[in-house]
Amino acid sequence: MKIQNLSIIFLVVLLPIIMILSFYIDRQTDTLELQEAYNTKIITSSKNAIKAFEINTVDWKSTAASGQQRRTVESMVNTFTESLASELGISGIANEYMLGYIPAITVNMYDGYYVYAPTYTYKTKTNSNGIQLYVDLEHPDRAVADSNQGDILYEVKDGVTGETYKYYVYDEDGTVQNSENIVATKDKSKAKQVYEHALGVKIPYTASYKRGTLEAVVNYTLDNRIYIYGQKSGTGEEIFNKDGYLVYFDTNTKLPKIKIESVENPKEENIDVENMINETIYGIKTNELETGTEMANNIPIDTETLTEQIVYTDDNTNYYVGTFKYIYDISHEKLYYDESNEVFFVLNNARRVYIENSKGDTSISADDSACRWKSVSVLLSNGTNGNEVEYKKIYQALNGKDRGKWYISLKLDDGETEKNEIVDTQIKNLSEWGLSDDADFAAIYKDYSAISYYVEAYAFTNWVRENLGNSGTMEKKLNYHTDGTASVEEFENTDVDYISTPVADIFNITKENNPEDPNSVFTRYKRQIMKSNITRNLQVAISNYNNGGAYDFNVPQLTESDWNTMFENVSILAFVQGMPIGLKTYNNYVIATSKVN
Repeated sequence: MKIQNLSIIFLVVLLPIIMILSFYIDRQTDTLELQEAYNTKIITSSKNAIKAFEINTVDWKSTAASGQQRRTVESMVNTFTESLASELGISGIANEYMLGYIPAITVNMYDGYYVYAPTYTYKTKTNSNGIQLYVDLEHPDRAVADSNQGDILYEVKDGVTGETYKYYVYDEDGTVQNSENIVATKDKSKAKQVYEHALGVKIPYTASYKRGTLEAVVNYTLDNRIYIYGQKSGTGEEIFNKDGYLVYFDTNTKLPKIKIESVENPKEENIDVENMINETIYGIKTNELETGTEMANNIPIDTETLTEQIVYTDDNTNYYVGTFKYIYDISHEKLYYDESNEVFFVLNNARRVYIENSKGDTSISADDSACRWKSVSVLLSNGTNGNEVEYKKIYQALNGKDRGKWYISLKLDDGETEKNEIVDTQIKNLSEWGLSDDADFAAIYKDYSAISYYVEAYAFTNWVRENLGNSGTMEKKLNYHTDGTASVEEFENTDVDYISTPVADIFNITKENNPEDPNSVFTRYKRQIMKSNITRNLQVAISNYNNGGAYDFNVPQLTESDWNTMFENVSILAFVQGMPIGLKTYNNYVIATSKVN
């Protein structure tokens, strides 16, 4: 065969192969580039979601209001989906398009988590602007777009007769523009159901335990605080509801203590105060290098002077920047201290508003409702002779003629209609506290939160050790609903089985099991509970998701590094799956954590 013929055959056979391989390599390169671009886009979107959370939680006082946390989480989820759609250039149909590729999102909060995933929900009735409608409390035959009103109104499912409500539209001055009759129902049995993405209820990081006659549910948090609910059955059945921080204390620990001969009728001469400040707390931390001495980890605890730089005004015209000392009063309001006038003020839209008072004001006394207070926790009992460790709060007046004085308690005066708080028994032997008794009383702006933290943690940790830390504690196995939650009825069901693994060491707080140590038995066990809880609910949520059978959604294997990132602080975990990109289907997840709150 001639060389020319061989050349032609070679070109005819190999040239298409070369072209196909070249096309495939180009497509593969494009796919990898697109995958990397998508990775960047979901990371950017998750960071935007965290920013939305941080912006919405600047004012913690309003965040604590009913429903505010849920609205904040909804804002995070919406920010993520809308940001991702915008990054992909499809913002016009953000939710409709993007949610088809997002089988689940979890938002991990301090004491629980939310799952945003497809589920069957009741379709609510809305007005023309998409605002949910409610039954008017004053006029039950009317519908209003006001969440402070009555029952939620739902759309009526096919074949069912609903109720007719009158809906009025008002202009800015309250004049009725028009009205219409709408058909809706407040009865869920008549309501239409739709399968769509929805934010579920917050699920706590929960495990349940039993020891003898004691049954308890423990809700874990991102740090060493836990919430305990349960009961001790038998004679004198006891129901308890406790929460606090678990902290390791050495047997030589010294904490502020107060002894009252008669709590029912306290008198100043029967009050003994000791170890208030300038003492040493032993053995709080155990992860420091040993020095060979018994008290290698001594940590002094004292009052603190907290300062903050703020922008403020006194006339709403001129604004200034200044650094002020501050404390929190017993209502958790932040009070700034004006040293030049020796009085406290609060910020109201940057304006300084001085609290009612001033130093030495004879019109305000300690038993007056206008008196402001700060508190510190002190021990009442060390738990000796089989007694439970107890603490109580004592109070210092911050304004008025009794400013700076310490009192044994605040109590409600049952003789007053307004239930004003009055003080009971002044503590006068202040020198034993290391405090001055002079008129200036410089400690008025001192913060006592560190002392209170350890005193309260000491009492709580001892209670947990005595009730949950002994041998025989067993973990309870709960039956879960399809949404991953457990009902109260199931907790109270005595037929529910318990697994046989003893977990007594979890709550036996020792130097080796320090809850503030990330490698302690308690911390590792707690994270396993949290991880198992989230994984189980994600598996349920994603396995139930179906976008027409185009893709088999599943929960990928998260690494230990991923879990550690999620449990460092408030975080969002979002899954993006089934999105076609070139030669493959995009399948990834992203985790973003707040570094501010």
